[in-house]
Amino acid sequence: QVFGVVWSMQCKRRPRSFLALLVLFTRCWAINEAGLYKESADVIEVEEDTFDHFIAKGNVVMKFYAHWCPHCVSIVNLVQQQARNFKGDPAVKFAALDCAVFGSVCERFGIRSYPSIKFFTWNVTAPPLDFPRERGYTDLAAWVTEELAKSSGSPGSEEGLADS
Repeated sequence: QVFGVVWSMQCKRRPRSFLALLVLFTRCWAINEAGLYKESADVIEVEEDTFDHFIAKGNVVMKFYAHWCPHCVSIVNLVQQQARNFKGDPAVKFAALDCAVFGSVCERFGIRSYPSIKFFTWNVTAPPLDFPRERGYTDLAAWVTEELAKSSGSPGSEEGLADS
């Protein structure tokens, strides 16, 4: 008997599960404070007040995620790697938004599951395109390349947006 609890054989495993749960909770809390991509040079973490201005600058691949979602956490490195493929390409930027923190933006775009990836073209009047999940996240770079080829015109700049 420990602290008034009688430990059976089944209960001997619970401290490990509790410890795993505690580690997961601590990790998710830390991610919530920092965001999944705060330390990334390849994926820009946007917030509710910077979202509209950011997508108006040009073509953007936006990952909508929730910091507590294990699938979202599991593809962080993959999304960063895919973003690195376009690092020198001024035609597209990769960004991410935490829906658990900035839910109103996610509601605007009908985000119902995480992670969700959308392609915003430089033409802000065009609706964003949904990444077809059946392709698999490893095919993200190929999809972005295809969508860039389809988008016509040129991305706007901050100066061009200010003039219009």
